Amino acid sequence: MDDFNTAIASGVEAIKELVLNSLITALSAMLPDDTTTTTTEAVSADTTTTTTEATTDDTTTETTTEGATE
Repeated sequence: MDDFNTAIASGVEAIKELVLNSLITALSAMLPDDTTTTTTEAVSADTTTTTTEATTDDTTTETTTEGATE
């Protein structure tokens, strides 16, 4: 009977690990890649929260040079 209980306990631990890893993966996938968030709490009774978002601007520069022909 002890072997059976040990097998059940091992199976439960394996399932817990799989569920936890799946949860971490799912939550990590929800995080945006370009955003940095900083939260600061003041020591006094007033609470200050600062959120800074860093975004990447995709810019394309196109230059065309035309030579004058005679």
